[in-house]
Amino acid sequence: MKRILITVLACFCVLGLTSTAKAITLVPGEIINAPGNNAPPAASTVASIIAAPWVTLHATGTFSEWVYRNPTGLLFEYQITNNASSQVDDGVYEFTANDFSNFTTNVDAHPLLPNPTQLYRTGGLGSTVEFDNRASPILPGTTGELFWIQTNAQYYNTTLDGITADTTANVAALGPTIPEPSTMMLLGMGILGLFGLRKRKVA
Repeated sequence: MKRILITVLACFCVLGLTSTAKAITLVPGEIINAPGNNAPPAASTVASIIAAPWVTLHATGTFSEWVYRNPTGLLFEYQITNNASSQVDDGVYEFTANDFSNFTTNVDAHPLLPNPTQLYRTGGLGSTVEFDNRASPILPGTTGELFWIQTNAQYYNTTLDGITADTTANVAALGPTIPEPSTMMLLGMGILGLFGLRKRKVA
């Protein structure tokens, strides 16, 4: 049994051979300016959403997200493109990521623009992380900086995030989650099954 547990832990370690995020830990109710550090490199991409379309009243664009695993937990990284066809005065000035209640959040935006992106953590138990870059919005025909959130979460699930230009568009995204008891039970049964298979082979 010990060998099986060690093997499982080793697999997680192999998936996460990276440096941890160096950024500011954002607590609920706090407002900070993004320091502008580089997002840490990640050994493995767990999941991604590439160029998902978003539409507001007078603006359109695409949304990309990457989820990485490192020794700290899951790193969520986002980037927004504002199409050239959007109206000139409709720059994207806010991005809202959801479902971060009960998780630590180290946050940043890179590269740091002349007017720093403000970062907020609001909502019940700090469930929402907001990137407010209205001082340097993502203008039509441009792609914005990388927004990223390092968490201590080990699992992710689907959620809805918000992109705001003239109005707000909801976009399908990935966020941290705590697995349901039934999921944990299935995982435990799988480990026990591996243990039983090993005992049978030894016998």
